[in-house]
Amino acid sequence: MKKLWLISAGLCITMASAQTTPNTQAQIVRYSKKIDSIVTAEKKKMNQELDVLEKNIANIPSENVQLKKTEIAKRYEESVNQKINAEKETLEKIIQLSVRDALIQGENFTTPNSITIPGASQPSLVEFKTSKQDAKDRLQTHNIALQLGYQSVTPNATSTDLLKNQSQIKPTLTSTSVLYLREKQLGKLTSATFIRYGFGWSGNRYTLVKPLVFRQDGNNLYTENFNSGVLRKTRLSTHYVEAPLEMHFVLNPKYLTENGEKILDMRKRQLRIGVGLYGRYLIGSSIQMKYENDESSKNIFQQKTRTGLNRAGLGAMFSVGYGGLNFFIKKDLTPTFAPEATLHDRYGLTFGMVLANINL
Repeated sequence: MKKLWLISAGLCITMASAQTTPNTQAQIVRYSKKIDSIVTAEKKKMNQELDVLEKNIANIPSENVQLKKTEIAKRYEESVNQKINAEKETLEKIIQLSVRDALIQGENFTTPNSITIPGASQPSLVEFKTSKQDAKDRLQTHNIALQLGYQSVTPNATSTDLLKNQSQIKPTLTSTSVLYLREKQLGKLTSATFIRYGFGWSGNRYTLVKPLVFRQDGNNLYTENFNSGVLRKTRLSTHYVEAPLEMHFVLNPKYLTENGEKILDMRKRQLRIGVGLYGRYLIGSSIQMKYENDESSKNIFQQKTRTGLNRAGLGAMFSVGYGGLNFFIKKDLTPTFAPEATLHDRYGLTFGMVLANINL
């Protein structure tokens, strides 16, 4: 899917570097949804075909099973790339419109929902900011946050030793989440305390130290050395529904007066800290491998996990932010991996940052 990543990166660069009109933003949203629908539809078809193969596996010679899985994966990958290439002209038009808008509008021109570099209540690298003229309205927000984190595991709930960790699972930049968050001020209009809560999707990819790979039998999830060729990639992917609950505190509050009332000014750059909890529920997981052998240089193995992961989990989080930067730590209080997994380290640990906010 390299082409998909390149197109997504180009779209993000365009959005971050130009102030777009609502019409251009609508085109961006439609284009993103079109790409997402292509990938989702092809993935669904591929999984259906793989499920049929799994059901008829008893009637297929064992040496042909992996070959058929590889053929299916390659076929759908080519289909996705072809369909995305067909949309290139649409992307080029959007980029041209974005550049034109930036040149015409100038740096001092703003519109509702324009893209801005944030400096107030929702720190991130890129922010889609909704104009709110009333100071009271700015004291509560609804937004969608995109987060990226450095993922690892530890032996217990209290350990936060990421760099010295000698786990079979190596730390990688593979934790992502997309969350709908609502924030409200607590107390008076001058209060510097906020509560934030919401829900969304989070995903982690656990990568083993080579040449180890994940395996599973009827009851256990375990690791073993790979000896069927040259191992290129291996990972265990997990997908969760996540619900965070946090308390945020503004450490450098600034105020304004509106209609005779003193109100916390949310337009000023804020230094914030946050503490809270998150709950999550596992909705999907799979093992993936890419390797080379004498038969092929692009073998792909994928299998849904049936054991070794706890369905429900609870964790704690801490964050600190200023202006356009917001960093966080998330630590599992309950183990990610169940007793059926023969792993020494079972508790997730994530160091990350908020990449973008879309204020609704």
